[in-house]
Amino acid sequence: MASVQTKPTQAASQRSQKEVAAPAVAPSTPGAGPIDGAKSANDDFVRFLYAPHGPQADAIISAVETNTKLKREQIGYAVGGAIGLLLIFGSIAQLICNLIGFGYPAYVSVKAIRSPSKDDDTKWLTYWTVFGFLCVIDFFADNIMIIFPVNTWTLP
Repeated sequence: MASVQTKPTQAASQRSQKEVAAPAVAPSTPGAGPIDGAKSANDDFVRFLYAPHGPQADAIISAVETNTKLKREQIGYAVGGAIGLLLIFGSIAQLICNLIGFGYPAYVSVKAIRSPSKDDDTKWLTYWTVFGFLCVIDFFADNIMIIFPVNTWTLP
């Protein structure tokens, strides 16, 4: 009886994976030129968008796709463009920068801790160490700028 119940679940699971499967992306050679670099970045972005991010996040993304009738890439580029415009023209640029610099790494760090691999733990521990160091330097930036006044330097 249990095997009868798992077969429809597996079939439904396979169907949903096919529906959400990332488009086939040919790997490009990094360092071959700016066009290839942009293609490689786009391929990485598409792979990231179609990778599983947990059941709740996947459900939200699927609902947005269904309601807007847009592909994930289009939604991702629209959100990225809106964030870029807010960073340039918005009054909440500092908040957005802090969310990008702290919010996303915090989310990924928690995922890394829960994963069995230790490589990603080391990577994110390094990130937080550098982030903390830069925050300390930022705290003392006014005093450092008094010692080394950059704004009085002239270019030849």
